[in-house]
Amino acid sequence: DGDDLAKDSETRPAVAAMLRNQVTQRAEALQDWFQRSEDETERWRQSSINARSTAKLTAQEATDLNRALMETIHEHTEAAKARHEAADSADETRQVRLYLDVFPLPAEDQ
Repeated sequence: DGDDLAKDSETRPAVAAMLRNQVTQRAEALQDWFQRSEDETERWRQSSINARSTAKLTAQEATDLNRALMETIHEHTEAAKARHEAADSADETRQVRLYLDVFPLPAEDQ
């Protein structure tokens, strides 16, 4: 899995490069959204979110949070797929991007 690849000295540089690339792509996508958001309809602007939350969690609580968030994401994306396959909506659909990162902060940020 990804954790094993990141630990392996031979694959670690490739994993690090991939992660740096992902961060860059995310930053570019968010910047693009911020720049064009004023030209979007009010409905799409109101349906968008840019949020951040910080909490003191145990590793198990973080794992549980990850699981719950991924279940919620899966539930909504599967419902959207089913709706799309059934062509069961007159509403405009758009591709929507969701980024989710849960990670411990350095001790000095505590």
